[in-house]
Amino acid sequence: MPRSPRPTELVIRETLRLAVLLGRDRYADIQRSLDQKLGLLRQEQGVSTGNTPDTRTIKWIVKDYVNELPSEVVITEFPPHFWSLRNDYQELNKQKRQRDSMTIEAGGKHDLEVNHYEDVRAAIRDWLVLIEQPQPSFNPAAAGEPRHFGFGLTWNTEQDRIAAELAIENEGLLAILSKHLIPPIVDVDLWKLVERLKQNGTKFLTTGRQLGEQISAIGKAETDLDVITSWQREPMDGLTTQFRDTISRNALELENCIQYTYTEFAIVYLERGIMVTQVAEGARLLQGQGLDPTFKTAYVSTAGKWVMPGDSNLRLVCDGTGEPPEITSQPVLFVLQLHGYPIAIGTLDKIRRCREVHHKLMQRYAGSPEAMTVLGAQSNLMAIAKAISTQLKKASLYLQFPGRCPFCPGQ
Repeated sequence: MPRSPRPTELVIRETLRLAVLLGRDRYADIQRSLDQKLGLLRQEQGVSTGNTPDTRTIKWIVKDYVNELPSEVVITEFPPHFWSLRNDYQELNKQKRQRDSMTIEAGGKHDLEVNHYEDVRAAIRDWLVLIEQPQPSFNPAAAGEPRHFGFGLTWNTEQDRIAAELAIENEGLLAILSKHLIPPIVDVDLWKLVERLKQNGTKFLTTGRQLGEQISAIGKAETDLDVITSWQREPMDGLTTQFRDTISRNALELENCIQYTYTEFAIVYLERGIMVTQVAEGARLLQGQGLDPTFKTAYVSTAGKWVMPGDSNLRLVCDGTGEPPEITSQPVLFVLQLHGYPIAIGTLDKIRRCREVHHKLMQRYAGSPEAMTVLGAQSNLMAIAKAISTQLKKASLYLQFPGRCPFCPGQ
């Protein structure tokens, strides 16, 4: 069951549409695109949409709600390319064919065709929205969730190889579009353009990943530190993934990280949680001098996020309950951060070496041939997506379509 309150009908419908377009199991992608869509409806049309649901509720809509609906409701109220979300997808197709046969025998073939062509136009419009939906913050050097990176493409890995896939490559949507989007509705080169889109998407992802791997390898070699992920739970020296990500984001012109300021904090590992404080207090603890009596203490719940004191005489006890006077011999390390991004953890000497290396790599990769290769692939993606979009816009205006798909009346 969804968490309270129950999502609105508009939210449910839009969630199902995005599940068809982006993949039924890609809840982070659905949530991000849904948030963008609802925000536009509120801002541009003044529509009361309700809040964007969490991923647990999205999973309930996609996995449970749609399968609990009576089959008659699904056939009547949802276009056929939505049916692939159902566990009884093949049975629904069989029921539709039986209904179509009865309607055709009664002389209603024309009405069935009119309704089907509207379904085709809806499928075209859905694809068009996905192609034109920007994802400006996607970093191919650190590809992670969500998987939709714009241009109507998602990324996937197989045997450690990353590749671009069409978001519409599902059992329902592609079956409609590939059979009806043929000349004279579209140019003869449409599906060749689609294939080029996938190829350039794969190049964008592959060269981006290579850039990230190269940055990580040089960072590890020059700092003699490995990449770590659990440093907020247990004491360890190392580079965080943000070491690589801030350099690559700067190189790929996603964020002007080279203009940001480096800062340092001390991190004390408590029996439960951590304490984040100023470097001077961390040094006192290492020297056995205890806590600075002039500092104030604040207790915060972080849900695993990195937080830092806002004042120079403030310490934060994060997700812990221990009183500061009890802190005596717990492990102390130091954190190097860039504009809120923690990039390295270790002794003061180690993180200061990391700062030198990080800044040097930021300069090295800004405007580098490696970065230009990734940006060139992205530029090609934009041009190809625009060409496809132009054809889809024209196609969406047609009232009838050639070809036969699995959902055509009488098929």
